[in-house]
Amino acid sequence: MKVRHLLLATMLSLGLGVANAQAPQTGPGMGPGMGGMGPGPRLSAEEREKRCQANPERCAKMKEKREKRREEHQAKRAELRKLCETDAKACEAKKAQIRENVQKRREARKEGRENRPPPGVK
Repeated sequence: MKVRHLLLATMLSLGLGVANAQAPQTGPGMGPGMGGMGPGPRLSAEEREKRCQANPERCAKMKEKREKRREEHQAKRAELRKLCETDAKACEAKKAQIRENVQKRREARKEGRENRPPPGVK
């Protein structure tokens, strides 16, 4: 009888210990940002404005770069739209090429993630 009580108490204590176990906390390099897999958190408008006031040259460069990239993207889209209006076969070929390039970039990113050592390991 005492052995049964001892076994029951042991099972209950182990069961409670497993049930109360907590998930591991995120350590350095596990969240978004420098050591993580994705970009850092987005800044609010106020934080962005503070940073621009603190370093106006950098802010101006970033705005120029963003505007240049936007213009290039719009030009590429206009070129594709014009191609699609004139030649449907060439349009489909170009779209297929774009899809293929996107797939290659996606696979390269995936391979890079797989080959990267885990965070905290150098």
